[in-house]
Amino acid sequence: MATPTAAWERAREERRPVPRLINRLRPAPLESLGSLLERLRVANHYRERGWLGGLLRRHPERPEVLRRVEDFQTLEALTGLGRAELIGLTLHRFAPWYGVAQGPPRPPLPAVLSIPLWPDGGSQGNTREAPGVCPACWEERPVILVPWWLHHLTACPWHGVLLRERCAGCAAPLRLAAGREGCERCGAAIGAMATRAIAGDADGVELSALLWRATGCMERPFLAEGLGRAAEQAVRGLGTPGLLRGLWGAGAGAGGRGGNAAAARGGDRRRA
Repeated sequence: MATPTAAWERAREERRPVPRLINRLRPAPLESLGSLLERLRVANHYRERGWLGGLLRRHPERPEVLRRVEDFQTLEALTGLGRAELIGLTLHRFAPWYGVAQGPPRPPLPAVLSIPLWPDGGSQGNTREAPGVCPACWEERPVILVPWWLHHLTACPWHGVLLRERCAGCAAPLRLAAGREGCERCGAAIGAMATRAIAGDADGVELSALLWRATGCMERPFLAEGLGRAAEQAVRGLGTPGLLRGLWGAGAGAGGRGGNAAAARGGDRRRA
């Protein structure tokens, strides 16, 4: 089937509404925008991976950092989703707690969303070059979660295992494609890959849950139950933005050394 880009671009040039997709999908909880767009591509029978390249003016290969109003207007028309919901599928959802100094504030450009934005280049070690993955989550539903891009989220709070970054079959960085069971490079089943369990490490489990709650990715309250009074006062005084700024600042220094990422790559234990 021919790419839809030419027809869509012609509609834009003629100031006609961008045609909507026939088969529309709802995003899974915490699904990333790139993952949803890949599922939409398959559901609408488009063969080309770059099917949106002519419509999205910047970062068509990484929609999680799209920032132009025009791009979101296009996606609203195509998908039927509202702008707030689309932004929730991007890394911009974490921008209010982005703690690395960004210089003096600048007035928003007319073409750019007037919200706190995640930096184009990723935020100095706070995002991965490619998302990690929880094999158990992938086995249940093969979609890419937007928090899997964050460098300091190294474990799955639901399955109690470390995220994987490398393929057990080809040993290369995992290449994920929403809706596919296996690694795009070698076909190895992602859901069957071994990973390290953290279930026996109570502190690790609690820290992982704390981080996911702090980023707004879990419904439970930010503060964990059962904290000692001193720890509870310290965490409550720090607050969500302060906690993330501290962690992300440390991540910026550790990112080049591969600290947490290195622990998540190999994985020699099956998930609990």
